[in-house]
Amino acid sequence: MTAWLENLFRRVAAFLKIVPVGAKMQQTTFPDHFSSLFQSAAGDLARRGLPAAAPSPGMANENVNAATIIAGLWNDRQPIPQAAPAGVSATCWSCITRGFALMQAAARGDQTAITALQSDEKFGDCDPGWAGVILNYVGFLASSGMRDDIP
Repeated sequence: MTAWLENLFRRVAAFLKIVPVGAKMQQTTFPDHFSSLFQSAAGDLARRGLPAAAPSPGMANENVNAATIIAGLWNDRQPIPQAAPAGVSATCWSCITRGFALMQAAARGDQTAITALQSDEKFGDCDPGWAGVILNYVGFLASSGMRDDIP
């Protein structure tokens, strides 16, 4: 009976795109467009400098992992903690959470918040291309924060 349940669990996890992270399972795809775009931005950042034919870094990349955690929290309408979760460095968590705040501000059209986030000295610890990647991805959002029309 146990083997049958384990097999069923693996099948359901594969269908829902849930992967083990530490001692718990983590969803890796989300129906929320904003969360999905944020993950894609982190994936693009992780692919920079890799050969064009290289596979996507996936959850093994700390930035992608952190962005997926944030996307999951956002998708579940949970607060995003200040402290980095297990398996994510404090610097990475700081950069990814600042990128998420930048994406939210840009989606709202809040130029004051965008300027403040970009000039924050802690954002300087992040990959210099991170803010540009985030702002580029905001172009895929409509003013409502949902999927924009395809031009």
